[in-house]
Amino acid sequence: MSRDIEDRRTYVCGSGCCLYWILAVRAALSLQGWDPCARGVIHPRDLNQSGNTMETPCLSGLVRRLRSGDPTASAEVTDDGSARIVWRQEGLPHSLTLLTTEQDLCAAVTAIGQDCRDALWPGNSVEEAGLNLLLVHLDEVIATRDTSQPLLIDSTGLVWPEARPARTLDIGGTDLEWSDTPVPEQGET
Repeated sequence: MSRDIEDRRTYVCGSGCCLYWILAVRAALSLQGWDPCARGVIHPRDLNQSGNTMETPCLSGLVRRLRSGDPTASAEVTDDGSARIVWRQEGLPHSLTLLTTEQDLCAAVTAIGQDCRDALWPGNSVEEAGLNLLLVHLDEVIATRDTSQPLLIDSTGLVWPEARPARTLDIGGTDLEWSDTPVPEQGET
């Protein structure tokens, strides 16, 4: 493993479990030509706003990226700037809901991007890198946590919900034991 990849793996989580997600996101971005943090307002057909036209560049980028997996993803922004984003994820029986504000999302994306850009996406802006890693975290939460309740992004990033209860398998009694040293098979030396 090259030193560069090893440094990235250690930087992200210490064990490398996030590296594959990051590389997948990075590959998808380059193939799609997405500009995840393009500045501007979400088009009225893309965002249900209650009477205001506040600029929402971070929400706009997040919704655009979520729509790559679910074209029906929707977002509603209230007059006080609170946003509710709803989308479907393959393999889940329920819709996912994400609560945030434009201000919190932009602060989180910037903070995360400042911490990870140089190590993970040196060719991207701080905002692009922050949104990339935030989406990796979102994928990890969806895969490992209870998402039946709304998810939350505050000014520091994604607030991780409680872990799913571990499933136990009832396999009955067994004669197998775990060993630190492998025992040679019959006929091996």
